[in-house]
Amino acid sequence: MFNFIQYIRTLHEQNKLVKAHGFQFSTCTGIPGIEGVISTYRKTANFVCATDTCEGRTVQMGGGWNNRRIYTAFILSRFKTGDEKDRMEKMEVCREIFRQFKSKFIHDSEVNDELFNLKTDDIKYQEMGNFLPGVTGLYFIVAQDIPENLCYNESEWNSTPIK
Repeated sequence: MFNFIQYIRTLHEQNKLVKAHGFQFSTCTGIPGIEGVISTYRKTANFVCATDTCEGRTVQMGGGWNNRRIYTAFILSRFKTGDEKDRMEKMEVCREIFRQFKSKFIHDSEVNDELFNLKTDDIKYQEMGNFLPGVTGLYFIVAQDIPENLCYNESEWNSTPIK
């Protein structure tokens, strides 16, 4: 099964712009967990953070069923509080890293069977101008549809069907 955290960690390790700007990799549990991550890295100004939980839903497509797993990651950068020019420069770096990540998603989904069902045609993101005091960046959401066998199997049940 696709390991989103490891995938984002690998992108973090291999991306030249991420390395040039000293982005630290971490994990968190959703948006509320970001503040804790940032506070533990007081000496680090830039973060790529993958959530360790995902949202999901079951969807029917083409007669079959899929488990749609929705993953979230953050690209965040500290800026000098009150310095709008610095904030915009840091946001531009975050945007460019995200653009590079998207191009990698598309490439990898074409050459890696594990990422074949990654929904590269619909990657959502939200920019956060001043997310926390002195922190800017964005988060993005990418989904993967995983075929799931939902055929009823009577042997899995101890009772007769409800009528």
